[in-house]
Amino acid sequence: MNKNENPCFHNECGRFCCKPVKVRAFTQLDEKAKEKFKHIGRFARESCPDSYKLDFYSCKEFDEQTGKCKDYENRPDLCKNTKCGLFDCKNEEERKRLLKGHREKFYEIYEPKK
Repeated sequence: MNKNENPCFHNECGRFCCKPVKVRAFTQLDEKAKEKFKHIGRFARESCPDSYKLDFYSCKEFDEQTGKCKDYENRPDLCKNTKCGLFDCKNEEERKRLLKGHREKFYEIYEPKK
């Protein structure tokens, strides 16, 4: 794979990180994220439901047509500081393992209202 090529689109998983945005539960979002993200719910991995939980968010800047951010220069720190392992993937076996994780299934956790 060309070093300058975006692995998100090369591997057809460009929407994994952004649709929905997945954040470890109870993570404090910065102000930009609070403005751009809408909470969908809390989820657990189907393969390991007792592991850490994830909060899912929709992002108002995500472009469904292109799979890209409509306001890339002003994206939240969470987005700027997150990098998929596929960017540094060295071999085919590692790439397959990462892609399998990208296709993992989740189920929603229903928590009692406080």
